Amino acid sequence: MLEKILDKLGDSLLGWAFDGAKNWIVARWSRPLRGPLDYGVDEIDAAVCQQDMNRAQAVRRDMLNFKMRATKSELENYLDTSERKIFRAEQRAWEKLRDKKSAVAGQDWSGGSMEPFITAGEASKLTVERIEELDGRLQTRRRVYDGESDDE
Repeated sequence: MLEKILDKLGDSLLGWAFDGAKNWIVARWSRPLRGPLDYGVDEIDAAVCQQDMNRAQAVRRDMLNFKMRATKSELENYLDTSERKIFRAEQRAWEKLRDKKSAVAGQDWSGGSMEPFITAGEASKLTVERIEELDGRLQTRRRVYDGESDDE
């Protein structure tokens, strides 16, 4: 139900994220998105203190995770049972790697007020790359499923 509402609202109107505690976070963006994965970029740019920057970066990270999960779920619709099992294991491994890389990125600021910003920023960067990869795989699956070829 919520996904249908989100589709009707469009990316430029509202951003949504799930905080992991069964609470939805709603963020109104100040301007339309520049691109499909630009969630929260303007809010980060407009932040006036480190706490605001950290909060905006965390919301961006959560928004991108939501987008990645939606893309992942859509891709899974095109996978058979064995492919889905392999894909889910691959995704879990990727998420662990992303978390480790993000933690490493923040180590230089360990204990400082910028650590959450750097860590969330690295997670966002890696998640954008993963979304683009999954979206490419999804587009390929759609073409195959719809009977189109790359030669057309």
